[in-house]
Amino acid sequence: MPPVTHDHSPTAAAALQHNVHDRRAQWVAWGSCAVILFAGVVGLWLDRVLAFGWQPVLGLCAWTIFAGLLWASAPHERYQALIVVVVATFFEIVGSILWGAYVYRHHNLPSFVPPGHGMVYLFG
Repeated sequence: MPPVTHDHSPTAAAALQHNVHDRRAQWVAWGSCAVILFAGVVGLWLDRVLAFGWQPVLGLCAWTIFAGLLWASAPHERYQALIVVVVATFFEIVGSILWGAYVYRHHNLPSFVPPGHGMVYLFG
């Protein structure tokens, strides 16, 4: 039986560190997807069953979750998600409020919609 040797070279240590980082990144990605899916399903259900006065609370929850997801994301993903929120919000205002192409239940743009677009982007 050959003797057991341990490779303590810088290359082996770097490979091990890279593997640990990859596993953490996978857990963050899967966890983010689970949070987005849960928030989307529960948030849309709550919007359906709660009165109009609860929309700001749902919006605050959505923005808080989105902020947490941004914090857990890589810097380039943060910028991309924020750009998505700005562009999507612009088109929501144009399409829904100005053109009336579609109408939300309370004839407004709910405050949870902009961060919701960012969450959908981060889910991808």
